[in-house]
Amino acid sequence: MAVIVQLSPLQVLEYLAELVVNGPSHPGAVGPPPATLVPSTPRSPGGPVPGGWRDVLVKEGPEGWARAVRAHKGVLVTDTTMCDLVGQC
Repeated sequence: MAVIVQLSPLQVLEYLAELVVNGPSHPGAVGPPPATLVPSTPRSPGGPVPGGWRDVLVKEGPEGWARAVRAHKGVLVTDTTMCDLVGQC
């Protein structure tokens, strides 16, 4: 008889991330071994830190911040994206 295991979206995402980064780890796995490359830390350009969205919020208030976000032509990503995806924040 087969056992059905219920996985949360977070568990599936963690498994896929592990598989992509480290490769398959089960006996009989095929493909190249995991990379041994150690990434380097990028250097800071130095100088004053450029202003950000919080500075706009503090200076212009919520309405000014909303106008600035709507007028921004690029993509904006928040740090709550993962929290919204798995609902655990």
